[in-house]
Amino acid sequence: MTVDPRRDTPSAIGEFLRVRSALGRMSFLLGTRSQLLRTWKAWDVGVTEDNKQLTTGHTAIVYGITASGRMAVVYPSDFTPAQIIHDVPLLARM
Repeated sequence: MTVDPRRDTPSAIGEFLRVRSALGRMSFLLGTRSQLLRTWKAWDVGVTEDNKQLTTGHTAIVYGITASGRMAVVYPSDFTPAQIIHDVPLLARM
């Protein structure tokens, strides 16, 4: 999920996933600030406004979510793309 809706465009995220050999293997949630607020709150992503400028704070943790919406795995900040790519098909079946 984006924490920077101004810069995380579909093409920028496509490049992000391509560089990590994850294009077509992972999904990435994009939207406007107002569209993402509820999701950020649900996942404890800190969002603050300073002088009308949106800033976001977040950890480097990546959640592995099943197709049914259950959090099944929490990847540490030093995860490798291979770990996630391995798990995505498994998560999709859960």
